[in-house]
Amino acid sequence: MLPSERYSYIDNYNSINTGEKLVHVPVLKKNVKIFDICRSVEEILEYAKGDTFYCKGHIREGLVFKSIELINGRVITFKVRIKED
Repeated sequence: MLPSERYSYIDNYNSINTGEKLVHVPVLKKNVKIFDICRSVEEILEYAKGDTFYCKGHIREGLVFKSIELINGRVITFKVRIKED
């Protein structure tokens, strides 16, 4: 499903549904080509690191890429922050 189709689906669903509404996950960038941002897999892994969209200081688990060019992907970071007393 293309991004515009996903947003349209959510809007249509929410317009007829009286219960819980669908919410799209946060989108960091729209209509970009990942290899215009990152030139290698290592750069993609580095790009996936960072704080969550909702809460600064909490590491996000990674990023999901949705296709605008039939390239889909998921980058999961494995860094775990240990809270010190």
